[in-house]
Amino acid sequence: MVRGSSSGAMTENLRRETRIDAKVPVVIHRGRTAVTVETSDISFRGLFVCTASPPPLRSLVRLRISLPQHAFDAHAMVVHVVESGEREAGIGMQFWGLAGPDRNAWDDYVRSVVATKRANLKKLAAEGQTPSGVTELPPVALRHAK
Repeated sequence: MVRGSSSGAMTENLRRETRIDAKVPVVIHRGRTAVTVETSDISFRGLFVCTASPPPLRSLVRLRISLPQHAFDAHAMVVHVVESGEREAGIGMQFWGLAGPDRNAWDDYVRSVVATKRANLKKLAAEGQTPSGVTELPPVALRHAK
């Protein structure tokens, strides 16, 4: 998904990895403040959360991420800020020092989301559906009048 600016113009996608739409509960801790948010998309290196009051760019934040089978704390740096008033206001964050069992749990979760989405797309294709829900019709042979 490429995010657009407030003017509606599309911006160039400079990401190193594809983002996958996924909803994961996250608590952002900054000092003594904790804000509960939800991801809109994820990747192996980070996540995007929707929030109307984003921390500043390059802020280091502590996260509490709640995966279905594993909850863990992580640090992340704010690498992208989408201001209020723009489509899907929030922050893109890159993990900072995520390793060990927590890294394995995150990577396994991202792989499982990708696998589920691929399986769903294959199922839709087999049923003649597109991801948008539009049914594909078989091509119609055209008759040429002589």
